[in-house]
Amino acid sequence: MVSDRAVSAERTRILIVPEDLLEPGLAASFLERESLEVRSSASAAQALVDAAQWRPHLVVFRSDPEDDADFRFCHALSKAAQEPVPKLLVLTDRVTEQLLQLADPPWDGHLISPVGADQLLATIAELLAIPRRGLERVPLGVLVHAEGFAEDGTDLDAALGNALTISERSMLLEASRQLDLGTRGRLQFFLPGTSERLSLDAEVRVAVDEAQLHYVLEFVDLAPQFRALLRRHVEAHNP
Repeated sequence: MVSDRAVSAERTRILIVPEDLLEPGLAASFLERESLEVRSSASAAQALVDAAQWRPHLVVFRSDPEDDADFRFCHALSKAAQEPVPKLLVLTDRVTEQLLQLADPPWDGHLISPVGADQLLATIAELLAIPRRGLERVPLGVLVHAEGFAEDGTDLDAALGNALTISERSMLLEASRQLDLGTRGRLQFFLPGTSERLSLDAEVRVAVDEAQLHYVLEFVDLAPQFRALLRRHVEAHNP
């Protein structure tokens, strides 16, 4: 059932399914955030009722990757919730072939347990565009050469990735291999309509979808001219 925590229209509303999804230590850290209003539902059936009544911005739920009921829950939630439809963040304890082969997952983010408080909050902030980032991000859709990003600091061969979105400080990258949070490397890419190849150092900051290899990489020591170039691109393509 939905808890009796006070509702604040100014808070970001997050629904947790089921109630024991978060470990005790993580739950305490999570619930302390003044900017978040967090409730929980005991079951998927109750979550559909709660979502329709409470209209959360995000639903975080535990999934069994081999249970088709979870897919039905995602679609039912989209129908039950009022506009805007809440974002979905799924937590699983493993990655299966079924998950890897999904061309269009019914959720917006996917993390593999165990998940730390910082990682969970960073992913939520990314999915909901919480104002702490304060920067507009626009679609990009270009190929990126990614070098490095090895946890032990060794240099890896360049691998191609797909830049999904970009801001003047970070990029959402669909990588070709798993990236470890906190590792650094270099991104090389062209902005659409330009002939200058950008070569920017970056750090892996957020795992948005660990099954689909979607990561937020923050640019490191970005030179003023490159920041200005990215800002102009974002402003020109901001819908």
